[in-house]
Amino acid sequence: MTDPPARSDDVPRSSGRTHRRARNSVSREEVLAAALAIVDADGIEALSMRHLAAQLDTGPMRAYRHFATKDDLVEGLAEEQARRIREMDLGDVSEPQEILLELARRTRALLLEHPNLAPEVISRPLSKATAVEDLRLAALLLISAGFDEDQVPQVSAGITIYALGFVLYELGQRRLHAMRREEMLAYYQEMAAQVKGEPLMERQVAGILESVDGDWASLQFESGLQAIADGYWAQRARPGAGGE
Repeated sequence: MTDPPARSDDVPRSSGRTHRRARNSVSREEVLAAALAIVDADGIEALSMRHLAAQLDTGPMRAYRHFATKDDLVEGLAEEQARRIREMDLGDVSEPQEILLELARRTRALLLEHPNLAPEVISRPLSKATAVEDLRLAALLLISAGFDEDQVPQVSAGITIYALGFVLYELGQRRLHAMRREEMLAYYQEMAAQVKGEPLMERQVAGILESVDGDWASLQFESGLQAIADGYWAQRARPGAGGE
């Protein structure tokens, strides 16, 4: 005789519902990671505590434990991205002038990893503690490169404003090109035909066409950054500093 079938009480049964995570089990880091995933996919407008709770498979109050409002949450995201910029490793760069360039390049690259969040990172002021630390590090870097203390604020602000401002410009152009790319290409292709035989105009229109249909941003960013850095470098108070 075969054994009788197992009783239903001996078999684990599903309630038909997904069990939410245990109470208080969601960390601040998990909340930020889930919020960033939503922003990356659908933009800041799509971020809400209810959407976040669904992403985390928990109740909305678990997210509220770490962030009281959506604005607090966005501020937390912005602060986290700013921290990544502040802590980026430049150990592979040794020349003082190249460090200035790399700070701007890598700041742009980190911001563009999360383009939907970048405007929030750029527009929100950092906490006082963070701002003071950033200013102190910038001063140490610039003074070691040969800049006078009186030059530090101008050079630090100039490089930072260029990098952040360019990212905002670049994101705006990306949206414009995505919406009107074909129309813009046709317009400037017609213009290219009209200026044929005028070398200067041909180069200008070719540059515009490249900006619509190529990696225009990197070329423009590098050109402007190099010009700004060269200008500041020539104004150093102590040209012999920085290992020269």
